[in-house]
Amino acid sequence: WSFLPEHPAETRGVLLCLAGGTYDKHYWHIDIDRDRGYSFGEHLAAAGFAVVAVDHLGIGESADPLSSGPLGLELLAKGDAEVARQIRDRIRDGTLHPDLPPLEVPLVGVGHSMGACLTTMVQATTHPYDAVVLLGYGVQVTNVYENTIGAGDLEQ
Repeated sequence: WSFLPEHPAETRGVLLCLAGGTYDKHYWHIDIDRDRGYSFGEHLAAAGFAVVAVDHLGIGESADPLSSGPLGLELLAKGDAEVARQIRDRIRDGTLHPDLPPLEVPLVGVGHSMGACLTTMVQATTHPYDAVVLLGYGVQVTNVYENTIGAGDLEQ
């Protein structure tokens, strides 16, 4: 999904948003009838940013990467890095959205929870972002895609 400012040619930057584990792109655009104001995408677009919200591999409308191997943080980070590369190219080429001309603006990685962890991994390995916004995650990130934790393991 993309959210654009009122005047797309004046876009201040592009935010690539990655949600937390088990969440999809709806995290960035909560649409509640009769109660506006819960959409991160709409709010930041109103502030002059283009916002792109994507699904992680295997979540929401994304591709199912199981043929590539176990779906863990490493594969998710590789997928997110490729998305960031493609978005950066499309910003520059003017092919990100029909209403966006070619732009020379910052690409900002925005991640919440597991999305913040993946944003960090992507930036550390491939450096696609001009800046990152990390909306909280702990140093011990459980891989929510692997069902390896038993109930007894949670008590410490």
